[in-house]
Amino acid sequence: MPKAAKPVTGVYEKQPGSGLWYVRIRIKGKLIRKAIGTRQQAIEYAEKQRTIHRTGTGVVPTTAKKPAQTFAEIEKTRQGTTVGSS
Repeated sequence: MPKAAKPVTGVYEKQPGSGLWYVRIRIKGKLIRKAIGTRQQAIEYAEKQRTIHRTGTGVVPTTAKKPAQTFAEIEKTRQGTTVGSS
């Protein structure tokens, strides 16, 4: 029989066995809840949010619609964007 996985703070499955995992964290006093696919993806999302917020190495939005990004990721996406004038 496989061992039960250890619970991770803020990561849960609303309906056991559904395969849809959720993340629930608080950033700057604002509650952020987001539905994610697998348990591993949910854990990675929550850890990235917490790490960026704790270290100050990026931007953590207070909405689930925008991703948390490090300053290196932001700079990488800006380098590929050009604005042309007509």
